[in-house]
Amino acid sequence: MKVMLAEQMGGYLIVAGFLLAGIIASILALAAIVPAARGNRPLAIKLIFPASVVVFLSLCYVGAAFIVTTLHHEHFPLSDAFMLWLFVGALPFCTLALTALVLWIKRDRDV
Repeated sequence: MKVMLAEQMGGYLIVAGFLLAGIIASILALAAIVPAARGNRPLAIKLIFPASVVVFLSLCYVGAAFIVTTLHHEHFPLSDAFMLWLFVGALPFCTLALTALVLWIKRDRDV
């Protein structure tokens, strides 16, 4: 019996890759809270860097997908693109923001 693969798997595989990378980057960003709270800024910045890369790349991917889809379908709402970004990039963005907030609060207390 031959295995039949789907014809249009490219977008789903990219989103699944972003989701997996986002989960791993979020775990690293959550682990960065401990060095950030202890005042180890270089280690915390190194640990939140993958989350910032995932957030940037997911924004670029969703933006490009929205532009390409809008060129072909005039009635493609912006909310669909925003929901895709929430699914792909919101988790690393929230953990990145939380760690950056801890770094910022710690910086204000050290001064």
